[in-house]
Amino acid sequence: MRSAVIEIGGTTTRAVVADPAPGGGLTLRLDRRIVLRLRQAVDRDGAVGEGLRLLLVETVRRLQAECFRAGVARPHVVAAADLAGAGDLGDLLASLRRAVAGPIEVRSSLDEASLLLQDVALDGDVAVAEVGDRTARFVQRVAGAITVEHRAGPLDVARALGRRELRLDPAPALDEVRALRTCRAVVTGPVAAAVVRALWARNGRGARGPDRCEVTTAALAALERELLALTPTQRLLLPAVAPEEVDLVVLGAGYLHGLAQRWDVEAVLAVATSSAEATLRARLVDGSATTARPTMPA
Repeated sequence: MRSAVIEIGGTTTRAVVADPAPGGGLTLRLDRRIVLRLRQAVDRDGAVGEGLRLLLVETVRRLQAECFRAGVARPHVVAAADLAGAGDLGDLLASLRRAVAGPIEVRSSLDEASLLLQDVALDGDVAVAEVGDRTARFVQRVAGAITVEHRAGPLDVARALGRRELRLDPAPALDEVRALRTCRAVVTGPVAAAVVRALWARNGRGARGPDRCEVTTAALAALERELLALTPTQRLLLPAVAPEEVDLVVLGAGYLHGLAQRWDVEAVLAVATSSAEATLRARLVDGSATTARPTMPA
């Protein structure tokens, strides 16, 4: 059954509508992202603020309407843990509940970590780096105990170092990342997805990489060296990389290479997932999706 999630994140508010696909996958019917940078406002002012709150409410209303047109009567609306520190969180949630005429799920950092581990779907000890452009979340499960750490993402690391490239050294953001030892190493998130697409295209395998694949540390190092040797104009011509993603791929290759070095692993498992897609998969499994009307696939 078709399902939808509207996820209010620290950087992006996103609506995803999907149908279940064979093997537990998803076939996306709608994927709309609006950058609002709510966490930036919270970090700066301690609150979202009235102007940004009104903009968010209108954004969620429009995304809800898009979900309905795509065939889902009641999208599940989630507020990410990034907003937990907002001084006006109560007012924000009240406004959102009125706008969507329904409940808003507010996730804790541990909720999000557990959902991510569930979607990665690996048994035993595992360490997951969910890497976004500005922030990275490191989730580790050892003997059933889950720990969560947040670090700067590639863009913020580069700004802190005053560089456009990381050049094999994403310190200090990763200096304190724990040693893996027995853990399986996993990378996910938009940065990992963009780097995998670049690697896949570089090897002549098409414009889209698989949802799960092993990426060797040597391959990350080779991609980084190749990207650093290109001129800015040459980088714009990279296959399978949109022009607006070029800097992110260059920085991301250095970030992931540095992470693999600090983890001291020969390869990482790259998994294409996000918290919104993990939420959809969980809802499709438990049958909580609500479809407005039959909708033919696009």
